[in-house]
Amino acid sequence: MFEQTIIPCSEKLISAESQLVISKYLAEAIRLQSLSPNTLKAYNSFSKKYLSWCKANHLAAVPATTETAEKYVKFLMRGSWSKSSVETNLRGSLVFLHQAAGIDYSLPKIVMMNIRGGTRTGALKHAKQSNPIVWDDIKRFMGEVDYFDYSDMVGLIGIMVAYDSACRIEEALSLRLDDMEIQEDGSAVIKLAKSKQDQNRVGTIKYLSKTTTGHVIRFHQTFGLRGPWLICKQMEKHNKEGANDFGFTYQGWCYHFERFALKHNIPEDTTTHAMRIGFANDARASDKISDVDAASYIGWQGQSALERYRYYTRKMGVKNGAAAKMAGILGH
Repeated sequence: MFEQTIIPCSEKLISAESQLVISKYLAEAIRLQSLSPNTLKAYNSFSKKYLSWCKANHLAAVPATTETAEKYVKFLMRGSWSKSSVETNLRGSLVFLHQAAGIDYSLPKIVMMNIRGGTRTGALKHAKQSNPIVWDDIKRFMGEVDYFDYSDMVGLIGIMVAYDSACRIEEALSLRLDDMEIQEDGSAVIKLAKSKQDQNRVGTIKYLSKTTTGHVIRFHQTFGLRGPWLICKQMEKHNKEGANDFGFTYQGWCYHFERFALKHNIPEDTTTHAMRIGFANDARASDKISDVDAASYIGWQGQSALERYRYYTRKMGVKNGAAAKMAGILGH
């Protein structure tokens, strides 16, 4: 991965000694799975961009001077990116490469001042927020959907599971039938084996309402699905052996989501993040769950996470009705 595209590189960019330390760090990160494959892939892309820029400008990449860091953030800001995109790029390149090289490093104050100034002057855009899908929307979908149309149902089930669990859609697609424990009242408890926030892989408890659990069961029964995935492909269309053949990739599910969105008049600015945002909005409208508990259930923790949660709901405008209810609160 990194060894093939980033390391080794010119010693004018990173010393041979530091490259060796970085290589050992990456090998250990892969062996111990301390970084997910998606994170490594992203860091690889960010680091490659940074090293290419340093090479073109005849600058040492690691260790980077304050002047180099400031020049690079100004370069990124010229790309019409959002504030969060610039910060993510810097963490995945400058900060990551220095830390991997064993160098205690944080972004210089002048870099952060440039970012704040860019936000204030409009040079940096705020990330565009997806239109939310709230429970009122899902109730409309349930009244419109063709329960014998497989593609329609794949879209609906993905939306319902992602909403109830407040999962990213990639996480919802990773859920297996064995992860779901149906309760006496018809709802279900599910254990999410891994998530972006769960770096230690201890698992996270999520909930499905009685309505969503019933739809999942109906989905499998109607189309004769055998699992093992909660959101599963049709067996007769996939003849290969092995469980992985019947699970959806993100891109595979998005194909059905796009068809669903077109058929059910979902606004164009709605992304696959819409269900988490919808849950946040419904939870904020409810008097049965605190902001802290809702933010924690979604997977955001700490004071900054609470502010993020309130920003989501304030910006989108909380819709009344269909208040999200988790555990004993998920009662739709």
